[in-house]
Amino acid sequence: MSTFASWKEELHPGRCERMSGKMAAIVGYISDETYTDPAINELVVTSDGFVLIEHFGEVGANHFIGGDSDLLRNWNSLLDAARLTPEAEAACPLIQDGLIAANVDASRDDPPPDYDS
Repeated sequence: MSTFASWKEELHPGRCERMSGKMAAIVGYISDETYTDPAINELVVTSDGFVLIEHFGEVGANHFIGGDSDLLRNWNSLLDAARLTPEAEAACPLIQDGLIAANVDASRDDPPPDYDS
């Protein structure tokens, strides 16, 4: 079993009885799975530290989730509760401070075509 598969399995919302619907949607987005309806298509961290999401079928990140520090704290609490192995934790996205913006600011959609080339 790959480490990637193991952290995804360990964080599956079906294994975490107390996981909120919002966190299940975020886990789905990060793990490129669909656990909720509607699912998250894009997660954006604004320059002033707020987290917004776009659901599939919508235009724009119009849903406020909270502050990026709250998301990071809740994410780390989920990892602690899941008791991931060090190998799985190392492979899991959003482990360290600062990785939120680097990992979740791109939409799952294909990039727009380059009309200039």
